[in-house]
Amino acid sequence: MQFKFYTFLMLLLAQSLLAQSINEREPLVAAKEITKMLVFNPVSALTMIGKNLGQEKSDSISELSEKLWLETLYDHKAVLPEIELFATEKLVDSAAYKADLEWLISSANSNRDFQDIRLPPSLYTILEETDCRYAMLTYLSGFRRKKGNMVGEMFKSIGVGVVTAGMYAPIPYSYQSNIYVLIMDKESGHAVFYRESEMPDGNPLGKKTLKVQFKYIFKKYFL
Repeated sequence: MQFKFYTFLMLLLAQSLLAQSINEREPLVAAKEITKMLVFNPVSALTMIGKNLGQEKSDSISELSEKLWLETLYDHKAVLPEIELFATEKLVDSAAYKADLEWLISSANSNRDFQDIRLPPSLYTILEETDCRYAMLTYLSGFRRKKGNMVGEMFKSIGVGVVTAGMYAPIPYSYQSNIYVLIMDKESGHAVFYRESEMPDGNPLGKKTLKVQFKYIFKKYFL
């Protein structure tokens, strides 16, 4: 039992160190070199957890979170480079854009070298039509719980605690807010910046939460 407990602690430590190393990776370009950025509309995949503990993607709260993240960027435009927004409506194939973005974020999240995170041809073509060398891509995920779901999750946590003799009991959260930001360079054709913020119990539709995550992602860079 003691061995299992220490194994669990080591797994937690490894995950924590990986997340820390991802956020501490040195950007390939100094912030002062980025004077203008093409900002693509973020892609959000927020889920709603119901009373039966089932999860389903919610288009309404996902779209709202995209809007709120853009508002957060504009609220902090004084510290950011000049922003040119490229709206999703202008995309020829929005499904392909989402797939490309998910692949890019997945590659960055796996701690892959920036030089190996290449700019997809579809996004390169869009950048070629602008005077922006750099592009910001953002992926949002997380969840919210419906009223009444938290009670069931609490009982589930207690049950796990009983089965493991108190060695482990997952902490249920009402919310989860995850933000992944990637900056791509048109000239080099690869990523130059990647940071993420995963906030347990952070409301993905809360302006205060998004402000905290913005500051965490861009600390010692644009801030």
